[in-house]
Amino acid sequence: MYLQEFAEGWGEHWTEKMEDRPCIGPTMYRQISATQWDGYVFGREDMRMDSFRCVSVQGLVSILVPELQERKPELRSVFVEHFEMLLHQRFAGVEFWAARRSMVYAKPLRAIGNAFMRAHLGYDPGEGNGRMKPREGGGAFIAVHFRRRDYLYAHPDAVPSLDGAASQINRLKSKLGIKRVFLATDSSDADKRKLRKLVKGLVWFTPSDKALRRYGDGGIAIIDQWIASHAKYFIGTAQSTFSFRIREDRQFMGFSQESTYHNLCGPTEDENDPDSCDKPTYWRIVEQQAPGNFRPSSSEHQEL
Repeated sequence: MYLQEFAEGWGEHWTEKMEDRPCIGPTMYRQISATQWDGYVFGREDMRMDSFRCVSVQGLVSILVPELQERKPELRSVFVEHFEMLLHQRFAGVEFWAARRSMVYAKPLRAIGNAFMRAHLGYDPGEGNGRMKPREGGGAFIAVHFRRRDYLYAHPDAVPSLDGAASQINRLKSKLGIKRVFLATDSSDADKRKLRKLVKGLVWFTPSDKALRRYGDGGIAIIDQWIASHAKYFIGTAQSTFSFRIREDRQFMGFSQESTYHNLCGPTEDENDPDSCDKPTYWRIVEQQAPGNFRPSSSEHQEL
């Protein structure tokens, strides 16, 4: 079951719904016989499936339960791709925000990020844990999260070309009067070097071998998030959970919606203009709310 959004969008009002639809974009699966499919599943190429469906969804995770229960007798297992398209039952309610606020990054990772900001971005964030207002309203740099590798085929409409991304970043630098840029990306080293030639003042964090062995890729990603959350201005990648987490952290730190909720524009918009595409939807932090009553509206929700 390959989950996807509805091609026509949310519509005027948000409602829970689920329908079999034609696949919106390319997938990593192919039909090899009348009754079998194969695909690349989490690094394995020997997976076989008896059926494959693209299903457009909009709702909470519970929307899948009736169908799975109905088909349980005939199915031994079900693989659901892009489960992140669905919301959990308490998403964006007071319980969600209380739990999210309690999760702060480990002090050793914050210390590495702080040292990088002092050395390469001219900013000393102090010793805060990310739940208080930043010094001087944040560092005088733009933070860019530029997701590329898997998104080039998974979400091609969300990924600008290198030249397009550079053009958007340079326009932001000129508009904001900011010279330094921090790049968080999974791009290849060659792509990063090309961007550095196109964007003056561009830097990224490269971990030492010791840090990489000790903290792994996940820890290094957290350091990127920590740095990006302190920028005067942040622009991310559409549909990326990584960008979404940075926006949450920036909200906790008191950064404005105007300095936080922006995406790089993909090839279906004007790749040279960062204002040519829709902004990501703003999620307001909820401090008091009756638990369990959350239902998002079309103006409040964005898939992670």
